[in-house]
Amino acid sequence: MNAMKPGQEAIDPVNGLNMMDPEHGPNVAGTGAARSRATGMGRRQWLAGTATLAVGALLAGCGHDHDDDGFRRERVYLDDTGAGTETRLVVGQAIEIRLPIDPATGQTTAHTGKSSPEMRRDSGPERKVINGQTYDVWVFVAVVGGHATISLAYELPGQILRELKYPVDVHFN
Repeated sequence: MNAMKPGQEAIDPVNGLNMMDPEHGPNVAGTGAARSRATGMGRRQWLAGTATLAVGALLAGCGHDHDDDGFRRERVYLDDTGAGTETRLVVGQAIEIRLPIDPATGQTTAHTGKSSPEMRRDSGPERKVINGQTYDVWVFVAVVGGHATISLAYELPGQILRELKYPVDVHFN
């Protein structure tokens, strides 16, 4: 079935040596050490390749944006009317708060609360025009489970006009 034809030579699958060649084959004096080094190198390369594939397979599950229960970690959008209503987030999920402002009056918004370990400010205030309305946009990300309150305020230079509180309940899933 796998019989060799006349003139055909076998190739060693480990290190590519011509096994039938008397000058360069594995039976030449002094090649035993070279062969064992080549075989060892093949094993090391195989182990390194296998380890790389294993790590890649493990990391393939990282970075997904949904839990095992299928809940998608979509960004939650709120405006000034959502203040006072508790929002439920999952660790890693972001909340974007869009506060409408009138830049002609000099009105701005500010983060007035203390930092909490549950929520991290990702950005803000970032001035954006959305559908013709100007907003100060704040983005916070849930970091650890627990309860937090995001405190923002409308202000003019030197005075707070209105304070807004956004209670957040952060879960692991």
